[in-house]
Amino acid sequence: MIGLDLIIETQRLSFVANLFTTKNYTAYHRAFMNVKDGRNVPEIQVEDTTVYSEVLLDTSLDVISFFMVRPNIEILGGGLFKADVDIFWAANLDTLYGSGVSERAVEYLHRDVSDELQRGRFELVNVVTGLEAFSDFGFVKITDNMEPFYLAKFSTTVEYQYNECIN
Repeated sequence: MIGLDLIIETQRLSFVANLFTTKNYTAYHRAFMNVKDGRNVPEIQVEDTTVYSEVLLDTSLDVISFFMVRPNIEILGGGLFKADVDIFWAANLDTLYGSGVSERAVEYLHRDVSDELQRGRFELVNVVTGLEAFSDFGFVKITDNMEPFYLAKFSTTVEYQYNECIN
């Protein structure tokens, strides 16, 4: 891996190692916005192939997350780039935080993801919640009831060297 993909994968692995380790959690890597059947869908490259697969909200999972890079990547000079990266979450808060939490656990998810981002290289810029968080995608409509899932988009920025890599 190289450049931004390496930075995203490092953060994804950190999420996997430190968040929801006892829950049914799928952490997808970098997704790309593609048009499928006339609607926008996030798709990820299937490992070790050139095939892409749609990221789906799966009710059998407690939580999913995926990364999406916004189209304009800023060049800062000297091989340094700056990208805006949205990290999407669909979480069953009742399952994740049910024991010991009597209120809707929205802020617990915000806290846990924010804390994990602070340990990495992504700078949190804002959080968009509810159906608006997934409004760019054709699989969530304003009339949908996403219960028991809570939807959130964590908008971040990250600086990286285009030639950062692992061997």
